[in-house]
Amino acid sequence: MRRAVCYMLLICLMFPAVSHAGVNNGLYAAVLDAQLEQVAIDFINDEKSNYLAGNKLYVSKVFNWFSEDFPEDFPGWLMLYAQGSLKSELQA
Repeated sequence: MRRAVCYMLLICLMFPAVSHAGVNNGLYAAVLDAQLEQVAIDFINDEKSNYLAGNKLYVSKVFNWFSEDFPEDFPGWLMLYAQGSLKSELQA
């Protein structure tokens, strides 16, 4: 669980820099897990950063820059947060 929080915190810190979104009003201890999870979901499902074209998955450079900080099973981890069309395309 601790490692998962690290992944989400990294995304939380990087997402506002790359897409002007993220946590707008700060992080709060009482709801930190929910905030981090929502930022991860928003970032992974951001079509400007992560998308499928044909059979090729394109992901944000953040994942390349910090590849050693994300799990070895990156596609499986990505599926945890993928939603909507991204999730259905990944499952196909």
